[in-house]
Amino acid sequence: LLTRQGRDAEAEALYRDAATAGLPWAALSLGHLLARQPGREGEAEQAYRDASATGSAATRALAGLLVEQGELAPAREYFDQALQIDANVFGPGANPSLARDLHGLGRLLRAQGNLVAARTTLVRALDVLVSVHGPHHPDVAAVGFAPGGLLLEQDDLEAAAVAFVRAWQGGDPRLGAEH
Repeated sequence: LLTRQGRDAEAEALYRDAATAGLPWAALSLGHLLARQPGREGEAEQAYRDASATGSAATRALAGLLVEQGELAPAREYFDQALQIDANVFGPGANPSLARDLHGLGRLLRAQGNLVAARTTLVRALDVLVSVHGPHHPDVAAVGFAPGGLLLEQDDLEAAAVAFVRAWQGGDPRLGAEH
């Protein structure tokens, strides 16, 4: 509520107090708050590091921040760690956290120029989401555009068109054509 009201300093103080009290979600929320503020990426990284022991969401957030900062090798380590946390917590089956981790890893692989592995990973993330949510979930549509963009970047226009149409059709049909 405080951040939506533009009261970031108050929100930050509360998140810091809650994190100090040992509430695992607080360090993650603090990291998100700090990551949105120019010049505070280092503090956000530390908050994510503090929270990373609590689960894959914080580990994934730290990996994403490192990708944005161009620190791709350490980001890969954190994506691998997030995937391992998911395997330990959820087992080998499909789950939304696994899909988010795979999507982030696919973006990292794309940034590293490993386009074949990126495509495979992004398609796997999409397949996981479809198996969890079905084909008409907003997350499926959102993630579905990533393989198309990658194919477009590789000048595979025909396959990119198929991927974009699949993503476009992935939206909830109950919303109507104007959405």
